[in-house]
Order: sequence, then structure tokens, then C-alpha cells
Amino acid sequence: MISILMSTDQELDFLVEKNDLGDELFNHLRELVRVKGFIGEDAKGRRNIRISNYQLLETEERGMKSNKAKIRDR
Repeated sequence: MISILMSTDQELDFLVEKNDLGDELFNHLRELVRVKGFIGEDAKGRRNIRISNYQLLETEERGMKSNKAKIRDR
């Protein structure tokens, strides 16, 4: 695996740019996270994000929306 595509609850996809925090997300595939960063588009119109901070989230039950999730410190 060489890159991560992050999907939002609004069905938007962002390619995660490679940096230290982006690389850390490889350890949290298919987990619920809240991220902060800088978004942009490449020349082909694909969305990307450079992560500046992230938090792992826990859900109490399957299907719970992220705004109701509990935050777990990383």
C-alpha cells in the first residue's frame, strides 16, 4: 500500500498527502478519525489533504455518526 484515500461522512474522498502524520494513519486503517489539515486539488481535480492533527474516535455502537463519537487520545 502506498497511499491512503480518506472518505468523509458526506461521501467526499481525499488523498492523504505523505508526511509524518499522514504516515501514522496507516496504523489506523478503517478506523474512525477526526482530522485537521489543509485541503487542495491537484492538476487533475482530485482532492487532497495534508494532515496537521488527528484524533482517533470510538463509537459506542456500529453506525454511530462521528459527531456523537467518543474521542480516544492517540
